[in-house]
Amino acid sequence: MNTTHNLVVENEIGKTIRILRLDVGKTREEISHGLCSLSVLQRLEAGERFADKKLIDALIQRLGKSSDKFEFVLGKVEYEIHQKRIAIDHAFEMEEYDECRELLEKFAKECKKDDNLNLQYIQKMKFLLQDLEYHTVDEAEELILRMIRITSPNFCVENMEERLLCTEECKLIYLLALTEIEAERFEKATTILAKLSFYLEKHFSDVEERIKLYPQIAYSLSMCYEYYGQYAKEIEIAEKAIELLEENGRIYLLEELLECYKNGLFWEKEGKKIVLTEEEEEKKRELENQIEVLKQIQKEYGSSSRSGIGINTISHNYGGQEVHLIHEVLERKRRIKGLTQEQLSTGICEPETLSRLLNGKQTPNKNTYRMLAECLELDTERCRPYLSVEDYEIYEKQRRLGLYLQRSEYALAESLFSEIEKKLPQNIAKNKQFCLLVRTIIESRLGRMKWEERLRHLKEAIAYTIPNFSEVCIAQWPLCRQEIMILNDIANTYARLGNVNEALEIFKNIMEFYQTSEVDIFYHIETITMTIYNYTKWLGNLGRYEETIELYEKAIKINIDTGRGRILGGLLYGKAWSLRKISEINIKACQRYC
Repeated sequence: MNTTHNLVVENEIGKTIRILRLDVGKTREEISHGLCSLSVLQRLEAGERFADKKLIDALIQRLGKSSDKFEFVLGKVEYEIHQKRIAIDHAFEMEEYDECRELLEKFAKECKKDDNLNLQYIQKMKFLLQDLEYHTVDEAEELILRMIRITSPNFCVENMEERLLCTEECKLIYLLALTEIEAERFEKATTILAKLSFYLEKHFSDVEERIKLYPQIAYSLSMCYEYYGQYAKEIEIAEKAIELLEENGRIYLLEELLECYKNGLFWEKEGKKIVLTEEEEEKKRELENQIEVLKQIQKEYGSSSRSGIGINTISHNYGGQEVHLIHEVLERKRRIKGLTQEQLSTGICEPETLSRLLNGKQTPNKNTYRMLAECLELDTERCRPYLSVEDYEIYEKQRRLGLYLQRSEYALAESLFSEIEKKLPQNIAKNKQFCLLVRTIIESRLGRMKWEERLRHLKEAIAYTIPNFSEVCIAQWPLCRQEIMILNDIANTYARLGNVNEALEIFKNIMEFYQTSEVDIFYHIETITMTIYNYTKWLGNLGRYEETIELYEKAIKINIDTGRGRILGGLLYGKAWSLRKISEINIKACQRYC
């Protein structure tokens, strides 16, 4: 292994949780209470054990942060449990209630009795399916409070601000408010929603986590304010949610929130027949146009999630974590290194055991996985951040840097990158790789670097983690997010230099990597969207319009289903451009025979 640039940093997730906990002055007892035993958290922080992904999610959320800053490598059993929950949520959102009950019943039988997080989820879904008996709204309220108290004992709405709550617990509080709305107890619902929106603003300093629930709460609260004619408050909460969505490139509930914002601005005046100023009329037209565009997109493509104020929005989730499977990662790297199963298992485990590990029938313990990963020169961590640094603020700055680069704000990006680079340990491969990648992008975009030099630097960057890049089949490599980003830039640079075929081969290999994985593309939304966007651009330049349209359709649907809008305009434009080119070709073909 290269000792100058280490691939392995031990116990990054445990260190992160410990540092975040100490930063906010909380004890292990406070953040683990109701989620896991104290000993489990102690061992996790010390790096002595792996933890279930949903437990890591909840612990980090209780500290006001998001685990979307990490890539997860899961055992097949754990991954399938997550997929079963997604299938249950999807059946419920599609109002396929019989299927939902059947899936939930099977899921409940497979869950451990002492798993509070899954127990809480099962109870929530039973409530939504109306399978828990209650006769009054007060009884329904008590049932929901009992669910919250599974992981947050002694919780009550009045002491919400004093609690450490994860996103799932906040969803249940939101469900409590929706139950009050359905019973037309708007005053109580408004109180709960106002407290919950304030809690999210104060507690979830990481917007990547806050955005997962805040738009729903803001929409419901806006409707309550509208009911009471409190238009100034409706405008304020809707505007906060719209700004959060726009800043983060999300469109989930944007149409509805824009409608609330418009109503707050103009309903009272129109009701009193006050003539709008020219400026107000222009603002109203602008909002109506935005709302109409969003309606047309929904009409054209639909969505797998039903928006609105009903309780069926409770299970909507549009996080952006990257997930990989242990057996896929190990098997891909074993084949690349040309090792037989017997050679790889020597000194680690029995060949029969390794065979079960590589086909996903068994999950390795921490020590076995570490030895296999070291032998294969892989990262030994199953939950790892995109950068190796102890300061969580750097992860948030990295995300903001990505937004600047996407918006072509290169001066801001350069300034922020300078701050990040100073904090990163430079003896770690992925940190060095990141710095070289970003520096190359900024320098070239600001006109300080020619395309040939850019390509040379990008190849140097990918070599930190894929040393023999030009000799391996990329489709077979266990690619991580940062490697896919660099490969996209390498391909684009090749195409800019006139070698379009080389570029297309790289894009084709990345797409094959996704297609040959068992992992749902939901867990690679950002990287697969980026790859399709770049791939189709060069396919279109070669006149392969049918292929581009098929890929555009796929990317558009993925982004709409998950409430993402940052690159949606480019995808829609690309599809329209391809359709127009096909029409021109068809017209010319017809003219030849006329």
